[in-house]
Amino acid sequence: MWMTVLFVLVIWGGVLVLYLGHPHQIWRRQPLQGRGWRILGWALILAGQTWGLGIMDTLAAFLAGSAAAMLAVAGLPFFGLLRTGPAPALRSGRHP
Repeated sequence: MWMTVLFVLVIWGGVLVLYLGHPHQIWRRQPLQGRGWRILGWALILAGQTWGLGIMDTLAAFLAGSAAAMLAVAGLPFFGLLRTGPAPALRSGRHP
């Protein structure tokens, strides 16, 4: 049970690092700079998938890892909206 939870958390960590490096993320004022952060994010996702292969059947690990990554990609932008306080300024200079 705990190994499966850690498997999902490692994949979510990789997706989080990739999200924070994206120019349109809303959690930080500046995205994570440098190629090293992207490599770290992909390495965490790959390590999580490899870990999943060690604790589950091949197809189950692939599908569970893919579902965890898709859930994180879909949900991360909305967690930034839960912040209290003023909204971050638009970086593009355009006003809605």
